[in-house]
Amino acid sequence: MLPPPDGSATPSFDEVLRRRRSTREYSGAPLSPLAVSRLLWAGQGISGPGLRTAPSAGGSFFLGLTLVAGDVADVPAGSYRYEPDAHRLVPLARGDLRAQIGDAGIGDQPWLSSCAALILISGDVAAARAKFADQPPGTRGVGYVHLEAGAAAQNIALQAAADGIGAVLVAGFDDDALRQHCPEGHEPLALLALGHPRDR
Repeated sequence: MLPPPDGSATPSFDEVLRRRRSTREYSGAPLSPLAVSRLLWAGQGISGPGLRTAPSAGGSFFLGLTLVAGDVADVPAGSYRYEPDAHRLVPLARGDLRAQIGDAGIGDQPWLSSCAALILISGDVAAARAKFADQPPGTRGVGYVHLEAGAAAQNIALQAAADGIGAVLVAGFDDDALRQHCPEGHEPLALLALGHPRDR
């Protein structure tokens, strides 16, 4: 379902860093499958044997990515689990869920429902806590999974900047409302709203 993530020229890294901004207003144009492919790969793609694009404590890879597609060309509206090993999307739920995700935001965040798509970053926090329980104070694994989520989110944001796509990172949401969109046993950690920026 996803095209290979490579094959597109990108600007220099310092230019990508300069371009990265929080974008909350979108044009309404759909994202291409290639753009979505590159964004997902940037967040959790396989970059070599046993390796991914974002670092993970002990190579544990506690994260999951869920694509909430609203306006992605050739991808029906719905939610999809990203499988890094096969670089593919697995359908989870049908229908446009952007308004439902928007309702889970804390305060007024219209960009959650007006963007073309969202990527929900979730993590198996309990597994991370258990794996690193011997490291004082016994909850260090929780910090590790949050650091991993931050690295994945920044990768996605930088890939968006490289491709001229607007992105905004959101952490203000109702965890209980978003948990139903996460893989079993995962906690919601971050959301990225994505879309072509609106001309000003």
